[in-house]
Amino acid sequence: MVCSADIKDKVTHVLGLSSSPVTHSTFVDHRFTCTYDLPMGPLKLSVQDSASNAAAGTYFTKLRPTLGATDTLIGLGERAYGTPSGTVVVLKDSQTLDVDATGLPTVFGAQRKRGTDLAYEIASDVLGCWTNG
Repeated sequence: MVCSADIKDKVTHVLGLSSSPVTHSTFVDHRFTCTYDLPMGPLKLSVQDSASNAAAGTYFTKLRPTLGATDTLIGLGERAYGTPSGTVVVLKDSQTLDVDATGLPTVFGAQRKRGTDLAYEIASDVLGCWTNG
């Protein structure tokens, strides 16, 4: 889902790109990662698929301290947090979504987009696909 045409279209539209970005994906240890090669740097979207909702909750909780300072985010999934540097992590059912915009400049593009805002927006788009798809 994080590498789907729908999410590629969202990234293209949000950033005002002239064409859809190239993506590269991997699947290792129940973690699917899709890296978007953007003109301003990489955007990484990952989904950790856990064996149960409880296991996903444990993964989500253990990941948080590895990211440094985080703030709880309201309105995404069951629980979510984000970093000032541009990472958003969302728990939904047995899956944990990680949107990592830390490879992008703090502010970029003609619209002066912030990495933290992009990560939140793309996380919201992915969740919309999970809910509607």
